[in-house]
Amino acid sequence: MMFLRNEIIWSFVLSFVTAQAIKAILNRDLRSSLKYGGMPSGHSAFIFGMTTSVGLTEGFGSSLFAVTLGFSLIIASDLVRLRSKISKDIAHTWAEVTAGGIVGIIVAVVVHIIGKVL
Repeated sequence: MMFLRNEIIWSFVLSFVTAQAIKAILNRDLRSSLKYGGMPSGHSAFIFGMTTSVGLTEGFGSSLFAVTLGFSLIIASDLVRLRSKISKDIAHTWAEVTAGGIVGIIVAVVVHIIGKVL
C-alpha cells in the first residue's frame, strides 16, 4: 500500500500525535491532549511537519513547498489571531504555535532520515 510509504502523511500524523503527547505530559493530564489550545500546538506541529516534509521530499524550491508554506503561515497566524477573537479557550499564544512548529519540523526530519534508511 503506497499510503503507508508516504513520508509526508507519516510526518504530519506523527507530528500531531507527538505534540499532543507532549501536551499531555506537560499538563500531567491525558485529557488535555483532546482539548484545543495549550503547549505545544498540535495544529501547528501538523502544518509545519507537513510543510517540512514537502520541502524535504519535493525540494525547498518547488512550487508545492511554496504553496504549503504559504498556507502554513496563514494557519499559524489564525491559530493566534483569529481564534482569540472567537474564544480564549481555543486560542494559542505565539509561543505555543512556535513550539508546535518546532515539534513538526523535528518529526519531519526524523521521518525523512528513517525513510532514507528503510
